Amino acid sequence: MKIMLFRIAMFSAYFLCQPAAAGPVGLSADHQGQALILPLWTVEAGNDSLITVRNNSLLPVAVKVRIIDGDGFELLAFNLYLNDDDSWTGAMSAAGGGAELISTDESCVLPRFDADASGVTRVGLPVSMRRSGYIEIVEMGYHDVGLVGGPRVQWSTCSDLAERFETGDWATDPDSDLGRPQGVTSAGVRIIDVADGGMVSVPTTALDGFSDIVQHSAPDRPVPNLSTAHAPAAALDATESRLCGSHGCRVLSWELPVEAVASVLAAPRLRGGVTVNPAIGAQTELVITRPLKRYESDSGFALGADVGLALYDREGRFVEPDLQTVQLSPPPPPKATPIDLPALQTDDAVVAIAFDQHGGDGQAFTSSLLGLPGESLSLDGTGFVAGHAEIRFNEFPESRLISLEGQSVRGEAAIGIVVLQFSNGTLEADPATQVSVLSNYRTAEAMTRR
Repeated sequence: MKIMLFRIAMFSAYFLCQPAAAGPVGLSADHQGQALILPLWTVEAGNDSLITVRNNSLLPVAVKVRIIDGDGFELLAFNLYLNDDDSWTGAMSAAGGGAELISTDESCVLPRFDADASGVTRVGLPVSMRRSGYIEIVEMGYHDVGLVGGPRVQWSTCSDLAERFETGDWATDPDSDLGRPQGVTSAGVRIIDVADGGMVSVPTTALDGFSDIVQHSAPDRPVPNLSTAHAPAAALDATESRLCGSHGCRVLSWELPVEAVASVLAAPRLRGGVTVNPAIGAQTELVITRPLKRYESDSGFALGADVGLALYDREGRFVEPDLQTVQLSPPPPPKATPIDLPALQTDDAVVAIAFDQHGGDGQAFTSSLLGLPGESLSLDGTGFVAGHAEIRFNEFPESRLISLEGQSVRGEAAIGIVVLQFSNGTLEADPATQVSVLSNYRTAEAMTRR
């Protein structure tokens, strides 16, 4: 019996240590993958953002992390070297007029950031107009050192890894001793407002089949990123993607790797629940992230769409808000013509749509829960308290995604999340301290892709 159990354990370990099978770029079903998009971080409106990156395998992995602001500009990039079952954590926090990344984690980060006497590293981000944005993570490869049943071999010290880029083998061949990505990295962001007593876990978008080759690079290299997918078609010099829906899956080929990623993320419509019931202090903010905006260039890749919003009550009836600043086309019932949203026709990578919120006098609108720029829609006179919103992307014909097979993929490469807050106001003051405690509850969920 002991021999049989040992063989089973060895057999299981063998498969756990094998790299994921190569395949077309597609959405992951288990929240881990070779490329990850964390669609929101913010240090505005009193929020901090806690970041976790985890290696879920038995072999060491190398990961590239890029922190992007809401306009699509890269603020910070670094390499993470995670040992088996290792994780790294950090926190984004406001610092003066900017933001900083704080960590006490001992996992290897390159470039190496200086720590204070207590072991805390603080990395100031470049001053940006936006103290919010999103994060992209690409698994570059795994440390190809283990034998089945042998001891687990970990990364060398961080000093040794840095030296390999300076004068060692990685200076000329950064792929040395690495195998292709396994697709076993997961990550998450938790946004916490301590003063308001609210926290949300931001849903992560994970991609499988992103790369069948090692993409290890020095920390200051602009690649790999979301535009460097490598899932080649069998008979074409192209990159494949797998699109799945209620009618099954189809595999398409694309001239540009970024188009393969865009096809996977593309959606004509995003739907999410909306609750603004004043009886429970409900607030809702819809966050739209377009993580490929920064890769649009003269190379031939460009996305563009008119963006509209339609609002429905719980019975699915169209609700016509009383809008003063946005032109509304007359809606033919029962299907509605969506409201045009000029604020979302910009190149902003991350924007919010809120309801019955008001910005400061003479200032651009920023949402109250997350501090994001965007648009606030008035619901005065509608009687609306709960239902769902539908974001509609009507793409421009010249920027429509068309595969090498001649098939078109509709919509914008966008990720939508809904953030809701409910409030009891304040709990009764503690008789001993006379301190009132806010009683707020927040949640976040991914918008449905249609």
